[in-house]
Amino acid sequence: YLAYNEHDQNFEIPMAEARRFGPARQNRFLRSINQRATSGFQHLYAQYYITEAIRRGENPGHPLHAVHEFVNGEAWLDFMRKLTGEPAVNATDCLASLYGPGHFLTDHDDSHPRRQRVAAYVLGMTRNWNRNWGGHLVFFDSAGNIERGLIPAFNTLNIFLVPQSHAVQQVTPFASGMRLSVTGWLHR
Repeated sequence: YLAYNEHDQNFEIPMAEARRFGPARQNRFLRSINQRATSGFQHLYAQYYITEAIRRGENPGHPLHAVHEFVNGEAWLDFMRKLTGEPAVNATDCLASLYGPGHFLTDHDDSHPRRQRVAAYVLGMTRNWNRNWGGHLVFFDSAGNIERGLIPAFNTLNIFLVPQSHAVQQVTPFASGMRLSVTGWLHR
């Protein structure tokens, strides 16, 4: 799915449908995405929301569903309780994301009005990324300066407490690879 938001509403378009956008429709779509990004939270990337697919009964037996089982297993949850210092962690959700050229996730802190998120995680699945291609996971200080930036990489696990101001920088138009990860949140 191509995932994006309009203000506080999240949307998914099947990738096959997004590929059929004609030039005029694609330009209108991207123009509206970019306009909203100038002054508020905005995201645009491809995703397979594993937790939601399982909840809806979609794609039984899909290989990515095993990731959901793993991050909700007692070994993972117990490790996360110890790592975060939060004994009430009892569930994890996950999604697979793909950031290609033009994809991004603007500054946000992962707070959610209906969910008690403790921490976020990013399991990096990206091989041979060039630092000039963008797509870095960046963390901001209170003045908006980048405190830390992490290049997309393979077999990495980044975990951070929520809320924390962060973003995924836009992937450049000349990137010849895709930024791949499994990401999600630990919940009370």
